[in-house]
Amino acid sequence: MTLGTSWHKPDNYFIIRDFESYRIAQEKVSEDYKDKLSFYRKGFINMAKAGKFSSDRTIRQYAEEIWNIGSRNSFKGENHESVVGRDL
Repeated sequence: MTLGTSWHKPDNYFIIRDFESYRIAQEKVSEDYKDKLSFYRKGFINMAKAGKFSSDRTIRQYAEEIWNIGSRNSFKGENHESVVGRDL
């Protein structure tokens, strides 16, 4: 299956090799879901611990430190239609 056959493409991402660990994890999720209060509690705690979405900070930092452009928020109140195509 990982090499492919005449009737399907190869499994380039080796999903089949990971299927057993996926199946075990899915069984655990299905079992946990039976106690909905506990399941929702785990989900809520997971979201609360996630913190700030890091790509927002990373993109802002790239804009300021590498690309030397301001974020969209820095243009508020200024008379700029768009920064696309401007010589920055």
